[in-house]
Amino acid sequence: FDGDEAESADRATADDMDEARQRNMAYEYLCHLEEAKNWIEACITEDIGATIDLEEALRNGVILAKLGHYFAPEIVPTRRIYDADLSRFAKRGLHFKHTHSPTR
Repeated sequence: FDGDEAESADRATADDMDEARQRNMAYEYLCHLEEAKNWIEACITEDIGATIDLEEALRNGVILAKLGHYFAPEIVPTRRIYDADLSRFAKRGLHFKHTHSPTR
């Protein structure tokens, strides 16, 4: 190798740089997801599972309703949160009442 060939062999290709950028974006996303999960758990004083499962855990609306209760208990009383212990969700899956507004 002369100087130019050695230098070009050390350079990353465009595909390598794209892959590194994608990994970095995924890492940053997971970091933000972890921060959000920790904040939610501190608010509702419950463990909500693994960080990578947070999006799925939010899908049924129960955790969001519990957050609503944390911030406005008079508007979102605990008794209005459908399936707060997620027992129905575990047995039968998502029901429209999971995502129905608890303020109605």
